[in-house]
Amino acid sequence: AFVCHSASASFTHCIFSRCVFAAIYSKDSAHVSLAHSSLLNSEVGLRIKHTSFALNNSQIRACTSNGIALHGTVKGVIENANITRCSGSAILLSPASEVLITSSSIRNNGQYGIYAPSGADFVCTGTEFADNGVSDYSRPPPLHTSITTKQ
Repeated sequence: AFVCHSASASFTHCIFSRCVFAAIYSKDSAHVSLAHSSLLNSEVGLRIKHTSFALNNSQIRACTSNGIALHGTVKGVIENANITRCSGSAILLSPASEVLITSSSIRNNGQYGIYAPSGADFVCTGTEFADNGVSDYSRPPPLHTSITTKQ
């Protein structure tokens, strides 16, 4: 799904699977809300650029890159989510992101549970982190290489 230019999209009880680039890509002042949904086996589960999002009671699983990748100025809420078995980080924040993460599970991801560069602002409460960094995470993930090559 692609949501852009001040559009608003709400997905409830949806399954996105085997998507190239992202299961959901939202940019340019759009807003995306997901509830009781699954983003599975995609390059990135949720890719957000200069917009806002809410992820509630949903799962992101087995992405070949990051579970959630934020680029530019992003505001978001992640609540009661399970992000597991992604090859990269579960959540890749951008330097200008503001994210609230509550009551979630971030497990078995190849790199970081949450990668937060300088300038990122996030609050995390009641969230379980386990078995992240199971691949080579000695170097930080690239923030903009994927997004700039596939606009």
